[in-house]
Amino acid sequence: MPLPYGRPWLLEISDQPWCPPYLRDPVRDMLTFLWTHRVPPFQHRAPYEGAVEVLNQVVDEIETYDRDNGIRGETMRIVDFGSGAGGPVRKVEAALNERRLADNNTPVPVSLSDIHPVPSAISDSTSPTLSYIHEPVNAFHAPKSVSSLKHLRTFFLSFHHFNNDHGRQIIADSMRSAEALCIFELQECNLGSAIMILMLAPLTWILTPLLRPSAKTLFFTYLIPLIPLILVFDGLVSVYRTRTPKQILYLAKLANLSLALEGEAKDNGDTDWRWEYGYKRHTWPFGRLSWVVGRRDRRDDPGATETETETEGEWSEAETGHDM
Repeated sequence: MPLPYGRPWLLEISDQPWCPPYLRDPVRDMLTFLWTHRVPPFQHRAPYEGAVEVLNQVVDEIETYDRDNGIRGETMRIVDFGSGAGGPVRKVEAALNERRLADNNTPVPVSLSDIHPVPSAISDSTSPTLSYIHEPVNAFHAPKSVSSLKHLRTFFLSFHHFNNDHGRQIIADSMRSAEALCIFELQECNLGSAIMILMLAPLTWILTPLLRPSAKTLFFTYLIPLIPLILVFDGLVSVYRTRTPKQILYLAKLANLSLALEGEAKDNGDTDWRWEYGYKRHTWPFGRLSWVVGRRDRRDDPGATETETETEGEWSEAETGHDM
C-alpha cells in the first residue's frame, strides 16, 4: 500500500553525528527559546502555551471519563518521546500542572525520553513531577518500563523527523499500550512557513545575546554565521518534511491495519481509537501550531471511533479567538 508524502528524504544538519556540539547546541537552544518565549509584536503568547491548552484538555477528558465510569487505577503520566535536550517540555510541564492545581486537580507526572537520553538536561529542575528516563527509549517499540504504565505519549516538533514507515510504527506502538498520542508541529509544509523560516537568520542575530552565548557561539553567529545558516536550512527541511494532519491520520489507518494483520487489535481493543486535529495561531502572519490527537476510545459504540472521525474545529483557533 503506498504511503503519503513519498518524496525524497532530506537530512537536517544539526541531527547529523558529524555536526560539532558548538554548532548543534546553539541551534537547539535557539529552537527551544522560540518554542518557549513570546516574540512581540508578532506573538501574543509563547507557542508552547497552545500545546498546553490541547494537552490539558486531553488529560482532563480522559480523567473525567475514568471518574464518571468508576475506573480506578494508577495515575496517568505523560511520556515525551524524542526529547533530546528537553525542548519545550520543562515549560509545558510547569504550565500544565499550574493549570491543574488551579482547577484543584492532581499534578500529572511528565517524563522525557530519547533513544539517546540526556538526563543532565533537567538536572537543575526542582519539579517533583518532571523526570528523565535514563534508559534508551525506542519510539517504535517502547520498553516495558514505559508500556506497562498508564500513559499518554507526546511528540513536540519531532514527529517530522521520522519517515513514513517509522511514523506508522510509532502510531501502532502507541495504540498497543498508550491511552493517547499527541503530535505537535510549529510549522506546516507551505510557502508561509518557509517565509517565516527565512526570517530566523535576522531573528537569531537579535535574540542570541539573550541566551548567554559563549565566545564560539558569538563567533559562529556574527562573524562566520554558520548557526543562522543551519537554523534556516534545517528549518526549511522541517517544513518540507512536515505532514498535514490528514496525512498523519492516513498513517494511523495503516497502523490500525498493521495491528489487525498482526492479530493484536481484536485481542487488545487497539482499533477503538478516535482522532482529532486542529490549528492554533502562534505567530503573525503565517505561523500555526498544528496538533493531532489520537486516544483510546472505550465508549459503547466503537464503530464510530476509528480514524474516520476527524474533527478539526473542536479546539481550533477560531474557538480560542486568537487567529491573527
